Amino acid sequence: VFQLESLLEDALKGKGFQNIEKFLQDQRDVQPYQKCSKELLNRIDKLVNKEMDKNEFKNVSCLLRCIQYLGKNDSDDGFPVLIEHGLVTKVFSFFNVKHTIVIFKWVSASVFLTTATEFLFFRYLSLKRTSCSSKKQLLDSFLLRLGLAVVDKECSFSFRLEAIRTVNSMLDDPSREDRRKFHLSEELCVLMQDFARTILDVGDYEIQVAISETLCRMTIKKWRHELADKWFGDEYLAKAFKQIQDKEFETDCRKFLNELNSRLGDKRRVYTYPCISAFIDMDEVKKPNDDKVDVFWIDFNLGSQSVTFFTDDLEGILWDSVILAKDNVNHFSV
Repeated sequence: VFQLESLLEDALKGKGFQNIEKFLQDQRDVQPYQKCSKELLNRIDKLVNKEMDKNEFKNVSCLLRCIQYLGKNDSDDGFPVLIEHGLVTKVFSFFNVKHTIVIFKWVSASVFLTTATEFLFFRYLSLKRTSCSSKKQLLDSFLLRLGLAVVDKECSFSFRLEAIRTVNSMLDDPSREDRRKFHLSEELCVLMQDFARTILDVGDYEIQVAISETLCRMTIKKWRHELADKWFGDEYLAKAFKQIQDKEFETDCRKFLNELNSRLGDKRRVYTYPCISAFIDMDEVKKPNDDKVDVFWIDFNLGSQSVTFFTDDLEGILWDSVILAKDNVNHFSV
């Protein structure tokens, strides 16, 4: 019954991770029957620290996948037990801020930790349904670390985009008290300043939008207006940012970013043009079906070396996005 716990104990005794890898492969599509416990979490914690000290990131990935496997168990004896015993704190206890950035850079380029990266993002979305104390652990542990990955130029663009999207998911409907704490935290104030700087030079429209959303979510309107002048150091840009209304975020943010990128002149990293028409295979795609969207915009992103545009999503009420990576473009003409 406690096969995984036994395999972890063997690994602690130096018997390697091959059997754990095989177990995870065999149990990939099976609902876990392993009961979670403080002892099980402590074994994983000891092994992670041991493998981190040796820079054995492949083994760290294996251990994070153990947590992912256990996370599929939603019973009272499952993942909630690990949360109760401080899972979130333990997962990041060996990641100080400097080490987190190093690991995130390595993660984004490594096939070994792809699943671990997915775990970080996916598991947060699942844990949003847990207790308030668990969500607070997640917010305290993830916000600064993911934020630092977003502003780090050496992390891949795909990773930075997923990180900032996860930050916004974490900040879904934050309380006024949460925002007050953000405002009083020196580290988070610096991070917000770095977010604003990143909007200017990131060179990817989707990341620009997501960061703008984060800045709005982390502040109440009064403070946002006061901070905008400090963030952008440009009265014109600060005024444009202040005009973003939460209820009309998508359209107002488009106006703000179009003005921002245009104002950067030769230094701009995102070029935006009205699009006459666009086709995927033989099917024409349309601009979002929104009365406030009068132009079908297309963005050429120098940073992420991609072309992006937002289209009408026929299957839902949300806008759909299309990303054309440079490597997938066979021919173009001007």
